[in-house]
Amino acid sequence: MNYRRIVFSLVLLISAIILTCAGAHAEPVLIKLALEESSDWANAISLGVVAYQRFDNFVLAEFESERLGELDRVGLEYQIIDEDPWSKGYFWVSPIEGVAKVNLELYGKILLTYPKWQLIKASREKAFELMPMGYRITPIRHKPIPLKYKSPLKVAKGALKYSADIDSLLNLVSEDSLRTWVQRLQDFYTRFTLSDSIPFARQWIYDKFSSFGISDVRLDTFVYDSDDFGEQQGGNVVAIVPARISPPDKLIVVGGHYDSIRWRPGSGDSTSFDDPNIAAPGADDNASGASAVLELARIIAANPLRSTIIFITFDAEEIPPFCNGSWAYADSIAGEGIDLDLMMNFDMIGYTQDTGPYSVIIFHGGTYSPYAELMDSLARRYTSLIPELEPNSAMADAEPFYENGYEVVYAFEWDFSPGYHSAGDTIGLMDIPYMTEVVKMGLATLLTGNSPSPVESLKAVDAGEGHTIYLSWSANPPGEDVVNYNVYFGTTSGDYDSLHQVYAICDTLRNLKEDTTYFIAVSAVNSDDFESPVMYEVSVAPKVVPLAPTGLVANPNGSYKIKLTWIPNQEADFDYYNIYRSEESGTDYQLLSGACRETTFVDSTVQGDVEYYYYTLTAVDTSENESEMSDEVEAFVVTLDQGILLVDETYINGSYNMVDGDSINAFYDRALQNYTYAYADHSYPPNHQITLKELGRYSVVIIHSEDQREFHSLGAYGDSTYSVLKKYLNCGGKAIIEGRRNLSPGHSINCGTREFFPGDIPYDYLKVKSAYVPCWSPVGDRSEEFIGAFSSHGYPYLQVDSLRIAQCSCELDSPLAGKVPGVGYIDSLMDGQIIYTFHSAYDTSASEGKPVAFRYLGDDYQVIFFDFPLYFIQEQQATELLDSALSDLDMFTDVEGKEEVKVPASFSLGQNHPNPFNSETIIEYSLPKASQVKIAIYNILGQKVRTLLDQRQSAGYKRVIWDGKNEKGKVVSSGIYFYRMETEEFVRSKKMLFLK
Repeated sequence: MNYRRIVFSLVLLISAIILTCAGAHAEPVLIKLALEESSDWANAISLGVVAYQRFDNFVLAEFESERLGELDRVGLEYQIIDEDPWSKGYFWVSPIEGVAKVNLELYGKILLTYPKWQLIKASREKAFELMPMGYRITPIRHKPIPLKYKSPLKVAKGALKYSADIDSLLNLVSEDSLRTWVQRLQDFYTRFTLSDSIPFARQWIYDKFSSFGISDVRLDTFVYDSDDFGEQQGGNVVAIVPARISPPDKLIVVGGHYDSIRWRPGSGDSTSFDDPNIAAPGADDNASGASAVLELARIIAANPLRSTIIFITFDAEEIPPFCNGSWAYADSIAGEGIDLDLMMNFDMIGYTQDTGPYSVIIFHGGTYSPYAELMDSLARRYTSLIPELEPNSAMADAEPFYENGYEVVYAFEWDFSPGYHSAGDTIGLMDIPYMTEVVKMGLATLLTGNSPSPVESLKAVDAGEGHTIYLSWSANPPGEDVVNYNVYFGTTSGDYDSLHQVYAICDTLRNLKEDTTYFIAVSAVNSDDFESPVMYEVSVAPKVVPLAPTGLVANPNGSYKIKLTWIPNQEADFDYYNIYRSEESGTDYQLLSGACRETTFVDSTVQGDVEYYYYTLTAVDTSENESEMSDEVEAFVVTLDQGILLVDETYINGSYNMVDGDSINAFYDRALQNYTYAYADHSYPPNHQITLKELGRYSVVIIHSEDQREFHSLGAYGDSTYSVLKKYLNCGGKAIIEGRRNLSPGHSINCGTREFFPGDIPYDYLKVKSAYVPCWSPVGDRSEEFIGAFSSHGYPYLQVDSLRIAQCSCELDSPLAGKVPGVGYIDSLMDGQIIYTFHSAYDTSASEGKPVAFRYLGDDYQVIFFDFPLYFIQEQQATELLDSALSDLDMFTDVEGKEEVKVPASFSLGQNHPNPFNSETIIEYSLPKASQVKIAIYNILGQKVRTLLDQRQSAGYKRVIWDGKNEKGKVVSSGIYFYRMETEEFVRSKKMLFLK
């Protein structure tokens, strides 16, 4: 015996099984996923992306390696940055200004590099070695964050006029108060969160809030797991000043941490980690931020806004894993579903080397940050500050709110304090006038809480004579007490040199320059003289000749119809459109329709032998001025008149399916031999992409899918075949769909009962509300039970072909024993008719009798769906099934040029064979004409055991199989049985013997 060969063969077999299992249980990878537009966020959410950190225009997320193609198909850009996620920690590191940079590769693996920060993968110990060297370290939590998209709010800087009321309130910010409070917090000696003095500092802040007359002051305790000291308890101090109206316009959090730490980079001094009670005065970091919160609370308590403001001094910001108090609060409100409008954070706002004007950094959450832009505009108008906007830094206590999907701004000093985390961080290093200006900037931003909401639905219409623009917009809600609107306009976006004050919701701009683009914004002003920010800016250029129409789209709109749609022109003197068509691109346009005043047009004069039609259109005004032609679009014709198209969706890798595509195609070639049909190879890979142009020529499309890929199903994300199938059905097409797991969500771990909703293909086009989807499992770790299907509505009874099952490519050492794996069932069908129900190998199966096939024969389109593969059904039955389905879809055989089909001369019922039998037997019969046929089994007492067939059948030689089981699928006892055939004109019975 050649033992070496045996060992080698076993190794190959084991490797194959391991590879198969690996394909079934895909591991996640860490990716950098770009999210720019709202559609990107929607796609990421629908695909189930698991995000852990947000940045300016991307997230760090986990996604399964086997599903990365789904991201490609919906156009999401990504970069794999770690194939072994969370085997170590991830840390966002940035050097403090002026600190000598070190080689980060000595401390961890660098995954991302940006000008001001890097992302490293490292052990916690190695990452935190960087802190005494002057690096800020922000650990990324192994906890998913919500993916939330907020539409951008455009703040036009030229649309904020000076308000004496705002200026007078800003004068209430007191340098003396800020200096006194910073000094008092410093005098606690240390405010390290584990020190003896932190409870006294916490109580002092609590009492100070109360002294302002704020009635709702509370201690918000939380528990966190410190990396160095284990589980600890901290306490945020929360003071709520309610809005002066109900309900409030907005909900805003203003925060800054009050704890401090001693950790002087490179000094060799002891740290708070070594001795919690050593001196850590923390004047700038962060008595300055906590004092800002107190001062703003003092002023707002005496001057309540139209918004509710929650003032919080956070605890445990300085102790790893950092920002513990703000994480606790942000997670809490997010978990309660509280819709927060803004979180404003202050951290280190008291040190500067400037003598004025002062510089300040406004950190914010991302590309679109309306409140950061608003804060910038207000600071330049009301303070001596020159802000610098920077997206997404290590945003201290703002970070947890940002990660929970809230809008944030974070004020931070331009010159970094030399006293950072040292005994030298005292009030003597601070510039209190500078700090006062930063607090005024924050107060000016809060005072917009008194402003009306932004004006919406702004529209600008060109009058058409070259010098005038008509404007209109929606009125603000009555409760906002709006007294007038400001209309800003100019020739530079966001910076306007003209203003109209109007008292209606419309305006006319006159004496403008022809062909010059004007940018226009509108704000609302209330009786308190507070002005809303600007959400929308529109632009238009006054012209004499209309603009060329835009947004032209041409698509098939049913059989021999093409529908055009476009965006309406906005000229006030617009009259109609001229529509042009050509059979050649860019030339020989003929007028198809004139004087069209709608923005849709259906061309029903198209011919099927033209490959493409090309369309363009023009706009004409009341003076008969005609615009230039729009962009050209092309469209093909859907004819639905060329027979059957068989679409092969079989994955070519045998580890994913039970049989190769060639065998299935050979079956269909025999089953469809009497029909006119064409074959389309869209197996995956490489021919997966299908088009409506290909499908649209055919009366019926048959899609067969012997395919277990995770992302391939009617419920999968971005599968091109089914997205095109929707368009085909919308044109009035007819389809037969068969295979396994076609109602799966496209992922192996998402199995069981699945609900469908509007927008899902099964819901919209199959009328399926819910279905049971079996889990996909590798060979050797699976369960199966489908052995056939009970029929109705004239369809034949079905039995699995055990020989084909035995020959399938996935047998290995785990026999399927005549049962097809991966067959689910329909839970809830909203419309259509059930034509098959599940026949299980097991008496107690939950699947037994559940729907597995249905038809929807609507006036709009028609679909017949089989939730099992036809190839594994006995071929004569599967062929009869296809005949019945195609007949339902008004598709009939074409035997011209073929040998004449023989029709029996009379009814007959043959003797079963084999007889006697012990597993299954064949019963043959003949029909001279189409008839309603019933064949049933009876025992020797005349009691009915099983109905094998009860349907209308075409003329011909037929057969049916009995497997020795009763209606419940249980094997009957040995003995004599009778089978009886009944039609309208023929009744006959015969005897047979069953032996176990």
